[in-house]
Formats: sequence, C-alpha cells, structure tokens
Amino acid sequence: MHLIAECGVSQTKVNRVMQTVLHNLTGNTLIRLPSAGVISRLMIEAKMIANRHLLETLTDENMNFTLHQDGTSKHHRQFESFQATRNDGESFSAGIVEVGKRDAATLFDSFTTLLSDLADSISGTDERKNLSKTVAAIIASMSDQGSVNHVFNQRSEEFRQDLLPTAYDNWETLSLDEQQCLGKLFSFFCKMHLFVNFPSEIDKCLAQFEQSVVADGRNPFAFSSTESGITRLVRTACKAIH
Repeated sequence: MHLIAECGVSQTKVNRVMQTVLHNLTGNTLIRLPSAGVISRLMIEAKMIANRHLLETLTDENMNFTLHQDGTSKHHRQFESFQATRNDGESFSAGIVEVGKRDAATLFDSFTTLLSDLADSISGTDERKNLSKTVAAIIASMSDQGSVNHVFNQRSEEFRQDLLPTAYDNWETLSLDEQQCLGKLFSFFCKMHLFVNFPSEIDKCLAQFEQSVVADGRNPFAFSSTESGITRLVRTACKAIH
C-alpha cells in the first residue's frame, strides 16, 4: 500500500519492484506475489483511509480551509483536481475526477460528489452532518480567471449557505449579520494567467501596428508570419545570445 499510495509505483509494476529490490538486497526471489485483485483492494482501502483522514482534518473546528481547483487534459480526457489548504499552510489533496466537459454544472457536481464520498467515509456517523461540517470548514476558494470558476464559486456559496444550519448547533441563536458573514465564501483568483496571456495579445497589437504604420518598410523577401517583427527580433536576439 505504501509503494502504490506514497511512492508512486503503479499497480502493474509493484510486484516487479518488490522482486527487484528483494533480489538485489538479499539474492532471494519472491515466488508468491499479490494478485491483481489483492492490489486493487489495497488501493480501495488506501483511498478509504485517506478519505477518513481528510474528513477528520476538515471537520476540525479549529481549522479553516481554502479550496483550490484546476483542470487539465491528457489524451483528450479531461480531469479536475481539488485541493484544500489549511490556515497553517498544510495542503491536502481531496481528489481528482474525470469530467466529460468543463462547464460550471459539471464541475460543481463533481465537487459535491467528492464531498459526499468524504462524508460517507466514516460508517455509523451522520453523513449530512459530516458534509455540512466539511463545507463549513471551506471558507475561501482560489482559482484562475475562467468564467466557469465564477459560476462555480457562486453555486458553492449557495450550497454552503444551505448546509450551515446543520453544521452549527446554535445557528438559530446567531444574528442575521453573523449568519450572512458565515455564509460568505471568499473567492480569490490567480492573476498569473493574465500575465501569461499578455505576450500573445501584445504581439497581435504590434502586428496590427506594423501593418498600418510601417507597412512600406517591410522586407518583401521575408517569410510571411503572423507574429510581429519586434517579437521576431527579440526571439532572434535571445537565440543568438543563448
């Protein structure tokens, strides 16, 4: 379980890793090795243990968390990951989910399904109570500037407000201002995406400027390109210096 869950060894290679290590250290060879079914069950058990640990951490009344979520794709398959960072700086992975598309409704459904799995990881407990405490612990979100994330945050805040009365036993005794403050989900957005997109947008502007102002001075024998001349000059100079 430690090799697969902590060391990054795949299920298909874990037996070979154990054989190789034992043979190099002792000269012995393993004959009986875990079957594919046993390895799969170990992965399921490791996931259950991780879910229980994360749930116990999220329901700690002395801690608050910031939700991080981002998407990626591989081989035309799309995935969404969710992480939670505690107010002392320690981060936890809540899970990664394969999604069919990256619209707000799909991401929100994936997020709530993930939370439901966490809330159900401890048997014999109130699942809705666990879910409400988990949602109450997430007081902020951090994502990029995508329009989908704004809608996702709005739906998450509404979801949070619906569950807060279950999370707090003294909810009815709180004032309206206190309830509104607790129901607020603070949203933060990464500005790095805007910074990264500056070069491509600036290049388009420079190309339009060169076509309208310095069109007569262009080299008629130069290769046609969509990038601006100043971008090409900077890139050429950097390559020459390198």
